[in-house]
Amino acid sequence: MRFAFSGIKIMALDSTKWIVASILTSAACCLYAFVIESISEFAIDCSYLLLAMPVGAAVIMTIRRRCGFKGVKAYVDVVATWVSHFCGASVGKEAVGIELGKDLSRRVLKRMGMRSGRKSDMLGCLAAFSSLFSTPISGIAFCIEEREFKPRLHDIPMIVVTAACAFAFSRLVGMRPLRFALAADDRISFRFFILVFASAAFAGVVSLGYVKLRKLIASRSEKFDSEDVILLSIAALALSFVSFNVIGNRYVNGLSVSFFSCQTLGLEAGILLFSILAKVVLTALCVSAGFAGGEFVPFLVIGFLSGAFVARLAGMNSIAMPVFGAFASLACGKKIPYTSFMLLVESLLANFL
Repeated sequence: MRFAFSGIKIMALDSTKWIVASILTSAACCLYAFVIESISEFAIDCSYLLLAMPVGAAVIMTIRRRCGFKGVKAYVDVVATWVSHFCGASVGKEAVGIELGKDLSRRVLKRMGMRSGRKSDMLGCLAAFSSLFSTPISGIAFCIEEREFKPRLHDIPMIVVTAACAFAFSRLVGMRPLRFALAADDRISFRFFILVFASAAFAGVVSLGYVKLRKLIASRSEKFDSEDVILLSIAALALSFVSFNVIGNRYVNGLSVSFFSCQTLGLEAGILLFSILAKVVLTALCVSAGFAGGEFVPFLVIGFLSGAFVARLAGMNSIAMPVFGAFASLACGKKIPYTSFMLLVESLLANFL
């Protein structure tokens, strides 16, 4: 009897530690994402900050060389991501956020006397993903789809608690969730389904083209020196200014979730095609120049613009095509089909909850 009570006490203590770690990790990831959102909105409104791209690339390179040792790499990348978004670089936010979540969960659990490992990494990854996009179910799907984690049955309570904590904190700090709303007046027909499929297929092809371009630029030199980084950032700056004069800063550079709206459908087909090409090339240049953050949101933007382009060619004003194009691009580019599907479902259903 005493042995059973002792075992229950130990389990309760461990569960409490996991909950505390989930709360702290989620809070830190939400703060990281909230700063990015604020910086992105400021940078979009102040187009002259694009001039800081070469300076930002040089600052990031200097910080990484002097402070980028293993113990603080995640935190150096956080600062690099903030600098990247301040300069208007076309990058995302999830990759660094996930690494930050992993590192924080390891440190917190170690401080509380628990061994860090697969579970702590899974906790950090889940907390970061759910915090960044306010999508706890998709965060769980992402952790399951990641091969390095392989969650087991007894991990389910920890996963659910972590996802709930991350979602609660993201809403508490006012993070704008990733949400899409399909128009109720879309007439469902055979032509409609064909166009949705065409939008998804076109977006997938464009995203794969972006991946090829990024690899091609990287293959030119495995490790760019200072001159290469500055040249790439200058090329990104030039393309940014051309794009800004043609279509506006919001459609090409650092973008928040406020970008995904029906306003994109109002652009002409030629402008949308230019936007797609500019976004693909600009993101490849920014990533190659060392700007930090990730490629999750850029893939969504590329797919959204691709779907809007197909809808425009078909003479339809339906938001369904850009939405399905966005998640098809993410599934093909990042190779996370189940997560992309759950993210689509969750972002749509959340409007009815």
